[in-house]
Amino acid sequence: MKPVLTSPLCLSLAFGTVLALTACSQKASQPNTEVSKVNMTAGNQMASIQTAIACLPDEAALIAAHRGVSEEWDLPENSASGLQRLIDENYLVAEIDVASTKDGTLFLFHDGVWDETSTGKGPVSASTSEDLDKILLKSRQGTLASERPLRFDDALEMAKNKIYLEIDFKSSASEFQVIEMITEKGMGDQVVLIAYTSEQAEELQALAPNMLLSAPGEDKGRGLKPENTLLWMGRGIDSISTPTNTLAYIGMVGRKSETAVPGPLRQGKLLVTDFPTDFPPIWGLNQKTSQAYEACLSGNKSEGS
Repeated sequence: MKPVLTSPLCLSLAFGTVLALTACSQKASQPNTEVSKVNMTAGNQMASIQTAIACLPDEAALIAAHRGVSEEWDLPENSASGLQRLIDENYLVAEIDVASTKDGTLFLFHDGVWDETSTGKGPVSASTSEDLDKILLKSRQGTLASERPLRFDDALEMAKNKIYLEIDFKSSASEFQVIEMITEKGMGDQVVLIAYTSEQAEELQALAPNMLLSAPGEDKGRGLKPENTLLWMGRGIDSISTPTNTLAYIGMVGRKSETAVPGPLRQGKLLVTDFPTDFPPIWGLNQKTSQAYEACLSGNKSEGS
């Protein structure tokens, strides 16, 4: 019996078919990869933070940058450069600390004294607004930056319709003054107000009934509006299994490699971390679910506050 001879053309066609079938098979077996950017706006207006959380699929969570920066960046915390980089890299939430000078100028700074992370000296609360124009910030690595402390009104302008802000009140800052400025800037639906006690949560709700609160988890949001309340669970966020009458849970996570999955993604919808660059801006959102997420966002356009 003579061997069957195959022409080069037939071999080429056969090989091409095998490649095509292999490519299709590989494409079909590839998982939906995490997305790095989502359209959060309807027109020119960013969806409210309540909507951004409520629309999240079960397995997804917003990632918030603690102190408005990443440990991986040689940038000052609570700074304009850190906030701008988060915006440029499509992150959606920055946790920031609001302090005040003794003459009432609100600005971003975490520590009670200037010494460790700036060229300033002594208590922050003893400073004046003129001092803010003389002090330079330092990065977490100790690098001196060519930028001054960021005034809160400037931070709001930078963030408007670009990134959500989680507001941590320092003892020097007036809650009323902070909320008043947020309202004046039309940013009420882009912020989360942090309360450390049930009493503070009730006070903040009275001052800003339509703004989203982060309240102590042990109080289970008693006396607060469920639709405007996140329960803070700290680093125990990955052990939650039973939801309560609240919009969602919020908690703190470390590096992605050290964070349990799917624990924090089951109930925690806002995860604060010092390492936001370990995560995509919305952890657990993939190419398939992002389409449904954007549709939900666009169908719930923010009305503003």
